[in-house]
Amino acid sequence: MSHGTTTQRAAALGALLIGSALAAGCAATPHVYRPATPQAGVSALPFNVAVRPFQNGTEDFESRGGPFGDSDFLYNITRTGIPFLYEPVTPALWAKDFAAELAASGRFRAVHFAFDVSELADEDCVVEGTVVKAYVAGKKPTESQYELALHAVRPKDGRTVWERTVTRSGKIVDDEGGYPDCKASMDCVRRLYHADLNRVMQGLFADAGADLARALAGPAPPAARQKGGPGDAATSPADSVDETIERIMEGK
Repeated sequence: MSHGTTTQRAAALGALLIGSALAAGCAATPHVYRPATPQAGVSALPFNVAVRPFQNGTEDFESRGGPFGDSDFLYNITRTGIPFLYEPVTPALWAKDFAAELAASGRFRAVHFAFDVSELADEDCVVEGTVVKAYVAGKKPTESQYELALHAVRPKDGRTVWERTVTRSGKIVDDEGGYPDCKASMDCVRRLYHADLNRVMQGLFADAGADLARALAGPAPPAARQKGGPGDAATSPADSVDETIERIMEGK
């Protein structure tokens, strides 16, 4: 098992959902993402970043297996969400949430979500990607699985300047189920699952955002290292913002 208890608890939904058909009329929770609290001391790189809607690379199923038997029980939350519990988190929502996280992180000069290419303007890089896995386990010991394959391109020439795949997975390890304190309360399950999924997404986005910032910052130029010490990426006051960006994007 990896990456803590967030996905462990999400893997025990089966017992609570067996009787979900009896809950007809109960509305599923709409997806709302809340970015993580920015880290202190983060300096913004001189880049305008846009995030385009992601592609759906998940397998073509809404749910697989069932609460009984030996087979895995998975919900594909990009396509169906979890019936009576949580609305679908489409690839466009994953991208929009990633943009919100990048903006909140303070790592970049400006970040926005561009649903259509007509919304692109003066961005220094555009992030695109694919939701490869977004499978929530409905019973133990099935593992929940999340995977995003991301890359960023430079609009003026289409050059790829960054690529990264981030993952999370986990399975239930206790005998009480994922949310024992909720007992039969579906509202309680919805609230706690919403919080758990938010933490999973925060973890994925934190890994990707930090790596994107490192890739765009690149190695410090020799003159800067001599002036400011090892690893100091300071630039000459005479450097224009455009020249700084160009040098960083070329890795010089």
